[in-house]
Amino acid sequence: MQKLLIATHGHLASGIKSSIQILTGLQDQVVALDAYVDDSDYRQGIEEFIDQAHGQPCVILTDIVGGSVAQNALLQSKDQANVSVLCGVNLPLVLSLLLNTDPITPELLKKLIEESKPQLLAKDCLDIKEEEPEEEDRKSVV
Repeated sequence: MQKLLIATHGHLASGIKSSIQILTGLQDQVVALDAYVDDSDYRQGIEEFIDQAHGQPCVILTDIVGGSVAQNALLQSKDQANVSVLCGVNLPLVLSLLLNTDPITPELLKKLIEESKPQLLAKDCLDIKEEEPEEEDRKSVV
């Protein structure tokens, strides 16, 4: 079982967790931390997540490389070899992490990151071909 913390600016983290619930039902493996949505200090949530890992491998995913949430996650985990921090979270990456059954290693994380990159495409990059319906299909439409 993978243990993940998604920590983002605004409600992106809870939105991803909601999607995980709909798609997989594995929302119990995800902690969502929505930073800057109220007066609470989100840094405490990062600290609690790291403490509750009890030295077991875990992953913190943040939204923006170099953003304040990522910086705090990196600072709080710098002396924790069991904690990986990934910046630039996306739903395909979270799904890959959750559905993966292998132990979390740096090599695995690199592989999953590479696999999630092709999921980000612009409409112009997609090769969508609209085909004309077969003659029989056209008759059934009329």
